[in-house]
Amino acid sequence: MKQSIKLLMGILILTSITVTSNAQIKFGLKEGLNIGTQSELGLLWKADEIKLGHTLGILAEYKLNNYFYVQTEFNYQENGGIYKLNGTSESKSIIAEYNYYNIPAILKFVLNDETLKNNNLSLSLYSGVYYSYLKSAQIEYEKNNTMTDFYNESKNSDSGAILGLELAFNLKTESELFIDFRYTMGLSKVNSIENDLRNKLVGISVGYKL
Repeated sequence: MKQSIKLLMGILILTSITVTSNAQIKFGLKEGLNIGTQSELGLLWKADEIKLGHTLGILAEYKLNNYFYVQTEFNYQENGGIYKLNGTSESKSIIAEYNYYNIPAILKFVLNDETLKNNNLSLSLYSGVYYSYLKSAQIEYEKNNTMTDFYNESKNSDSGAILGLELAFNLKTESELFIDFRYTMGLSKVNSIENDLRNKLVGISVGYKL
């Protein structure tokens, strides 16, 4: 599965490069809020397990035709989650803080709806894959407010799948303001200690394309 994700990402990036000469290119900035957790593959999370984080990034969007776009990004992304560590005497709340350099490759489909166009709006649905390189990993124990470095016990990379939608407002200067909703599902284990924890993330971002 992991090799398939890397292969698909390579194909998407290669496609974006080869069509550059015939494509309209836009660059942009984005910033947003993440709601994340770490859980087993295929499982969602409980309300008390989520951790808030932050995303900041740049992007390049390649227009293939009136319906399809390829987009690549480089993001600083805060992941993690909250869970219980069962000790010998009592359970303790643990906050896992994982920060990544995140590189998605996504294919977007634009809904060419006349009502949206008449209001200078465009709506896109997209899916893709991502690769993340670990910048830092820490574990915070809520009970005594101690912080432990967890980098050496963590995997130095993460990869997974992306689903999302984007609503853009088209300005007269051919630039855009947009809001992006995204679900990210990690398919790689996040550390070498816990058997099957994966990153899960719901994000909302706002940005500007030029």
